[in-house]
Amino acid sequence: MRLALILTLLIAGCAAEPEPPVPMVGFRNHAVPISSTTRGGPEDMAGNWVVGPALAAGAYVAPGAAVRIDATGDDWRWTISPGGVTFTAEITLPGRYRFVGTQGTRGAAGAPELWVLWVDDDFRTAVIGTPDGTAGWIMNRPGQASGDRTRAAQEILDFNGYTLVGFAG
Repeated sequence: MRLALILTLLIAGCAAEPEPPVPMVGFRNHAVPISSTTRGGPEDMAGNWVVGPALAAGAYVAPGAAVRIDATGDDWRWTISPGGVTFTAEITLPGRYRFVGTQGTRGAAGAPELWVLWVDDDFRTAVIGTPDGTAGWIMNRPGQASGDRTRAAQEILDFNGYTLVGFAG
């Protein structure tokens, strides 16, 4: 009996302390893995979009903003209005855009890497996020917003570690 008690105390003393939680950085918990979609290609993202609900620390995107994505040779141009900011991006992996230059009124400092986290089958709704957690948003083709797709998109943001507290839109 004494031996069992001593072994129990020894085992309890060896239990590892839980690791402290990983802090939120921006709007995303970095302990949660993030992934981009491999559905479609960049040409499927080309065209006009309207930002719906959004989390953005840098104010380069806000609910109601217009987004236009165009090909310029091997690069892709994301123009976000109002504000007239144009990001020139290269594709690093499917669904991942890394910005190589910025034109417009706000300058090039801090241009993020944007990942397409999810799109619906018909490319009417897309979820965009930054791996660093500074922004995440849902965008729709003009006139194509849907409550069901918006709920699915919010679930994708949550799944990728984004907080939905303060989600504006």
